[in-house]
Amino acid sequence: MSQAQEREIAEAIFEPTREEIKDAIRLEEERRAALVKNLDRLRALRLARDQGGRFGPDGNQIGPDLDRSRNFSDQWMFSSR
Repeated sequence: MSQAQEREIAEAIFEPTREEIKDAIRLEEERRAALVKNLDRLRALRLARDQGGRFGPDGNQIGPDLDRSRNFSDQWMFSSR
């Protein structure tokens, strides 16, 4: 068997593996994008919790800012348990 034939057979055998690798890389990129999006969402939620207002995914406030010091009855709702 010549080297050209061996190379042809080897390429035929490994060709699906290359496609699998490309698919795995694409899936990993999609997972990473979802992770970054989720981290941004969680960061916005944490900011909203810490600052007492509601913030959207872009970081802009979407609800009223609650002043917890005005009403004592509201303070128990936000205390750590």
